[in-house]
Amino acid sequence: MAHSVRTDKRGFTFIELLFALSITLISMLAVYTLTEIAMTNNLRTAIRDEGVKVAEEVMNTLRSLPFDSITPDGAWNDTRIKNVLGYSSVSKDFRNLSVTYTIGITVTYYPLTSPYAKEINLTVTWPYRGTNYQHNIRTIMRE
Repeated sequence: MAHSVRTDKRGFTFIELLFALSITLISMLAVYTLTEIAMTNNLRTAIRDEGVKVAEEVMNTLRSLPFDSITPDGAWNDTRIKNVLGYSSVSKDFRNLSVTYTIGITVTYYPLTSPYAKEINLTVTWPYRGTNYQHNIRTIMRE
């Protein structure tokens, strides 16, 4: 009984090669997109974390000031913030990106409480990719 031997040893056809390359290309584009999304989210998180640190540092500075030096002016302007803190904004660099954190302070005086109290509202704002983000913290100071 004779066995048939296949003599066709050409390998992959051109269509099979194109199909395999197409699947590989689509997979690589998906991996690239996911990597880009992850890097963007990591950078946005690092920028946000730095904004939180700036707010905590400024609030700690304000808490260390004497009670009478925190005047109940409502919203402080840039000049007042610079006079108290020495700056009204902070710039930080992230992976070839410079971010400026702007500080806003509002003080509310409660003269009817015993002891007297002042509420300090602190807002740190920063831009990232055309959107302004902010972090707010507040504290109460008592005489």
